Amino acid sequence: MDPNATMAANYGQIAGALIGSASLFRPTYWSKCMLDVVTESRIYQPTRDVNTFLGTTAFVLAKRPTGVLGMLVRNVLTKAVVTGSPAASTTIGPYAAAWSNNLGDQIYTSITHRYSSNILHTHDGEYMQLKQRLVSNEIDEDARNALTLGGLPLTAVGTPEQERASALIGGYAQTLTTTVYTWLDYLWFTRSPDVMWMPEAYSTEALIELTYNDVGNLIYTNTGTGTIVTTKPTVQSVVMFVRECYITIPEKMSRLALHNEEKGVLALFADLERQRGYRYTGVTLGAAREIRVKLDNIRLDVKELMFIIRRATGSATLTTDPTVDATYAGDKLQGPVYQAVTGAAVTSVLATAPCVDVIVDELVSFRIDANGARLFDDIPADINRLWMRKLYHNKSQVREYVYFWSPSFLPDDEKMVTSFQNAANLGNLELVLNVLDAPLNTARQVDVWVESYNLIQSRRGDCVKSLK
Repeated sequence: MDPNATMAANYGQIAGALIGSASLFRPTYWSKCMLDVVTESRIYQPTRDVNTFLGTTAFVLAKRPTGVLGMLVRNVLTKAVVTGSPAASTTIGPYAAAWSNNLGDQIYTSITHRYSSNILHTHDGEYMQLKQRLVSNEIDEDARNALTLGGLPLTAVGTPEQERASALIGGYAQTLTTTVYTWLDYLWFTRSPDVMWMPEAYSTEALIELTYNDVGNLIYTNTGTGTIVTTKPTVQSVVMFVRECYITIPEKMSRLALHNEEKGVLALFADLERQRGYRYTGVTLGAAREIRVKLDNIRLDVKELMFIIRRATGSATLTTDPTVDATYAGDKLQGPVYQAVTGAAVTSVLATAPCVDVIVDELVSFRIDANGARLFDDIPADINRLWMRKLYHNKSQVREYVYFWSPSFLPDDEKMVTSFQNAANLGNLELVLNVLDAPLNTARQVDVWVESYNLIQSRRGDCVKSLK
């Protein structure tokens, strides 16, 4: 073979457009930066002790000569003490009760970064769980599941998975406590090193506030063939592990100087707006039906909208029978109707707020209307879940029934703004759902989470959010 002849043959009619001066074989070397020291081992104790669910605990981001890059919260929970008659149909041991899937995410109804009197960023645990469904691949999901007691699906409709049962029930396992973790990786300053929180740049200390869910919203029960009596689980202890970074004095002084300039330091982040709790009741099983959900709480520049349809609880017409809606089983997130813990017992009273585990698959298509006009044509549910999800979130899994609309072309790029929709300018927003009707007298709930572009300004010892 003559190499010169082979290379000469490569020069075709559009060679000028295809051939340049860059070389595959030129050494690229590496990027160099200042020497920094990172530690992941610093432990923060809470400033507010909490030993019960529904309470709020807080951690102070003290004025230390470091930057805060990330945080992980560890909760030690006491197990339930169970007596009474077992459910005969269970395969998890003597009692049919278990923690919800991804307990570490769902344990918090509010995760807030507060500076002075300003709430800079807040979101909930369900948002983190849903977000992971859109952006993570199987390997990333497995790593998070190890922290949150997740990835443990039901073995059958009405039968919780064994490991989540043993994590809840005292006497079933040798230990009397369960340890679960929450990775606070969606707060604005944890997304990139260049926006890390620098306590020395501010006049006072910041807080991380965590509000616990109702324990009854986190427990599955199957009491169709028996009675479960239990002493409620409590929060025995909570600590936060903080990833801190010590930077060189020249780099630190340079960064602090930016904070003291007229415009200070601006950080782009995905603020969260929520529209939750819209409910409708089934009329005719399987019949086509249009549901219109008003988005009155959405006011900012929309980056991405996510929503789910799930079983609603708290209605006298609902049943505790775990086989209800078995037609829609098969989703990893789906589970039986779970019940609230009231007093000292798991009773037949249904929880007032369902968790992500009870998503159903009844959506045919959806669209968004503004002032009575369509923003886009109806999007079939399967096209959104199976095709569009991979276009916008290429690492996403497709098995769960989480739906989205993204005005942004690249919603996973946190540094590039690739279009948005201003909700305030659009006016009278409605999420229009075409659904297959739920079974007669059963209720459904539509919950919406919206990521909107916003800015945080750090300037001369203060920190504020641009749009509130």
